[in-house]
Amino acid sequence: MLSRIAYLTVLFAFATSAAAAEPDGAALYKTKCASCHGPDGRGDTPVGKALKIRSLLDPRWAADDAPAAIAKAVREGSQGMPAMASKLSAAEIEAVAKATRDLARTATAP
Repeated sequence: MLSRIAYLTVLFAFATSAAAAEPDGAALYKTKCASCHGPDGRGDTPVGKALKIRSLLDPRWAADDAPAAIAKAVREGSQGMPAMASKLSAAEIEAVAKATRDLARTATAP
């Protein structure tokens, strides 16, 4: 009986920690965004050039409040970019927004 309780406790702890894990925003950016925006965020890809995508390295995307605006653009679409709300979960959208902000911060760092 005790081993069964211990087993269930471990199983529950594992399931809880797995559910609480935040999505990997950098990996999501790489798989969902980089084909158009480029791995560096400059939009210097064939698709990016064709669609005249603006660089994500603009300093405004490095601001502390930028993830909210980025998440809105990802969720609803923006200037030719399709809405991703049906393709990404809310947590994934938030994670990719933070990763995009971090990409901009890295590019604008002194």
